[in-house]
Amino acid sequence: MVLATLRHPLLLAKAAVTLDYISQGRFILGISLGGRPADLAALGIPMRQRVRRLEETIHLLRQFWTGTEVSFHGRHFDIEGVTLAPRPTTPGGIPILLGGDAEPVLKRTATLADGWIAGPIGTWSVEQFQERWQKLQQFAREAGRDPERLDAAMMVYFAVDDIAEKARQHIGEHVSSYYGPRFDADKCVFGTPDDCARKLQGFLDAGAKTLILSLSGSSIQELERIQREVLPLLRRAALHPTSQRQPVPKIKRSPVSGASACHRAP
Repeated sequence: MVLATLRHPLLLAKAAVTLDYISQGRFILGISLGGRPADLAALGIPMRQRVRRLEETIHLLRQFWTGTEVSFHGRHFDIEGVTLAPRPTTPGGIPILLGGDAEPVLKRTATLADGWIAGPIGTWSVEQFQERWQKLQQFAREAGRDPERLDAAMMVYFAVDDIAEKARQHIGEHVSSYYGPRFDADKCVFGTPDDCARKLQGFLDAGAKTLILSLSGSSIQELERIQREVLPLLRRAALHPTSQRQPVPKIKRSPVSGASACHRAP
């Protein structure tokens, strides 16, 4: 997830294309406004400019990715005769997902983005995810868009271990080092492979199409264990449904250290 308001659209567009090539067209760009006044103040950006800067950034990203010459004169960015090369390998450009939980974010996603990322701070339960996803779908219909074409991603802090309490302690130390003691480790997905699969399946049943698992480190062994011991349990759940299941996700390693993503199979 990138704080788009802290970056120039041209540099962000170029970096995204680079990752698109490295990942052979599997890259998805997640962006958000950012909410820390100190971060914005360090760059001389007033908080009140965040939304408009984000909207202009999304517009410019899509223009740059066409590979045509771009001229744009907005409130915050002034671009004259710029062409970005190479173009993304992804047909139609790199998908853009907006992160956040507030209703304005859902409305913005419904009109500007290709999907939504629910964060582990404001949306950490299945019920919260389902409620907001249903709202977003309604906003999309009102905007004249097909909600089925939007991605719905759930990002969770994740730890798997044979001993559930050990997994809880591990992920708890990680999130508290970043957020402080205000973040409750019980909002994370942790435990044995059975525990983790059950919690993840709940989000799939609520409508999630993509699962983003944010790990406490960049251990290849943990990624391989998720693929070996957690995803097969989701597959078995899909074969023996107790409710209408989503298609089974496949795991995809993210180019970002400390994170992996499970994407819905086509």
